[in-house]
Amino acid sequence: MNNFKDTGTSNNSVINYLNYYFFGDSITDYAVLITGSWGSGKTYFIKNKIFIDDKERVKPLYVTLNGVTSITEITDQFFSQLHPRLSSKSVRMLGIFASRILNGYAGTDVSKDVDDKSIVKDVFLNINNRIIIFDDLERCLIPIQSILGYINSFVEHDGCKVLIVASEDDIPEEQKRTYYLKKEKVIGKTISLIPAIDEVIDYFCDTLKSQVAKKAIAKNKNTIISIIYNSGSVNFRSIRAIFDDFDRTILTFDKYFKSSSRAVIKLLTSMLALGIEYRAGNISTDDVGNIPTNSLLYGLSYSIDHNSLNIIEKYSSIEWFDPVIPYVSLAKIFSTGTFNTNDIEVHLSQHPLLSSKKHNQFWRELWSWTDLTRTKYIIALNGLKDQLERFEIVEPEIIMHVVGILLSLEIENDKYATSEVDVVDYCKKYIDEIKLRNILLPNISFFSDNYSSKYELGFISSDNVKFTEVKNYLKVAVNYRFLYSIKKIYPDLLFSMSKKPEEYLRLYEYGINEGNYGGVAFLHLIPPGYFANMIINDWVCNGRLLSSLNERYSRDKHSKNLDIEYLWLKRLMKITYNIANNAKEPQKAQLIKKLRYYFSLIEKNISFSKSV
Repeated sequence: MNNFKDTGTSNNSVINYLNYYFFGDSITDYAVLITGSWGSGKTYFIKNKIFIDDKERVKPLYVTLNGVTSITEITDQFFSQLHPRLSSKSVRMLGIFASRILNGYAGTDVSKDVDDKSIVKDVFLNINNRIIIFDDLERCLIPIQSILGYINSFVEHDGCKVLIVASEDDIPEEQKRTYYLKKEKVIGKTISLIPAIDEVIDYFCDTLKSQVAKKAIAKNKNTIISIIYNSGSVNFRSIRAIFDDFDRTILTFDKYFKSSSRAVIKLLTSMLALGIEYRAGNISTDDVGNIPTNSLLYGLSYSIDHNSLNIIEKYSSIEWFDPVIPYVSLAKIFSTGTFNTNDIEVHLSQHPLLSSKKHNQFWRELWSWTDLTRTKYIIALNGLKDQLERFEIVEPEIIMHVVGILLSLEIENDKYATSEVDVVDYCKKYIDEIKLRNILLPNISFFSDNYSSKYELGFISSDNVKFTEVKNYLKVAVNYRFLYSIKKIYPDLLFSMSKKPEEYLRLYEYGINEGNYGGVAFLHLIPPGYFANMIINDWVCNGRLLSSLNERYSRDKHSKNLDIEYLWLKRLMKITYNIANNAKEPQKAQLIKKLRYYFSLIEKNISFSKSV
């Protein structure tokens, strides 16, 4: 038995032999096997290197054995390729007509007997001296001895040239002994194939839609091949899937990537390495999400034993830090194929390689200051210092990113940005000033328990007690600014609710950025008399509004974020009962009855202290 070992550089010898076997004049009484690991490109090689479109040659019959449970399923595949018209719904009646003719020969009603229907198809099949490819042998559900015997009949009796494509390593263990015994009688030559990687990459690249993605792959083919070899396994199905994810990502965010080839390459290499490892089962989505995003975090990660560090060391040539798309988002793409477009767009708009407003992104560059050259570091540091001196940074989240950066620099004995002042003292004075100037943005959602960073960046120095101290100080200032702004807008809110009862849901739904106030204390700023007159209007109780109030406190029952409103609520009840007691009968009794019902529900969700 002859064995061909092809490593990608000796493809010509394989091509020459298969051309001889398939198209030569000699008569052969054996099948040929091409074997290789799952996803190694065996099918690609056959279809693109041997059976290239040629009008002078009869196309081979291609049969996939994946999931096949009966010989009839194989016959169906033959029939559909030999007679595509007869297989279509439009001429299905021809089969019925032929069945009636064959009834006399078959001695049965083939139009009703499922098994005998194959007789109809066999009449139209002419497989003698054809080329047949049986793919995915290891996935066939027919016993290996039976399927090899069936395949052998085409070689011995029909004069066919047969090519079997299989991953021998994946043949079920319980059938391997039988397989190798039967193989000796059926298969005359075995070719172990690893096709040329660069050719397969070109083929995959041609199928992509994004010109930006195509250009990046074509220009960085050597880098891609290096990553594939570093992985220790060649699985072209995985690479194809990763290329498709990369292509779709570039197309979705084309407006960012078309201006930065470096960002595209950085995304391509990280997606390729992580995708290969994820699809091989070497890492989980959690491992992908835990990849350190800068040198500082990488150094700290050595105290934790996890796979993400191994990946960085395995693919040392890749720029891992400051990812173009957050690793958490890449993990989601790998696992579900979906991504949060809005979150990624915000992240891309902040990335130093992609942002069109670089003069406003000094903090973003310094977020990964350990990876900057000295020149870029000084430029970014000077830029941040100037912005702080002009009080231009006013968003709570960005302020805390800056705090984290300043604390990490302070540890390294660099207090230039804070003019040599202690970071905590400097930041508190900065917060006081932007609060006094009424320019601090009142984004209280940043401090909520369910807040998810819209920048998808981790905070440097977040485990530092000074970081927590400044954050708590900032929270008080932001709450003050929020309540200050609410005092100005609550009349509009009440007016809106009086005109549109569907607006009541804003009292209990969460999401301050969407205009909802669930879990946000602010009702105590509204005169309770105003609210009482919304509950009772012309001696009619507004049950829908009271239900919304009950839902508001029910959702906050355990977190107690609204306890500051309890005194206001007690006053509201007193005023509302006074209005009801001044009503005339029979409305008075009905009003009091309904108020008692709704207020009793509300009281179950809160606890008035003795002081209240």
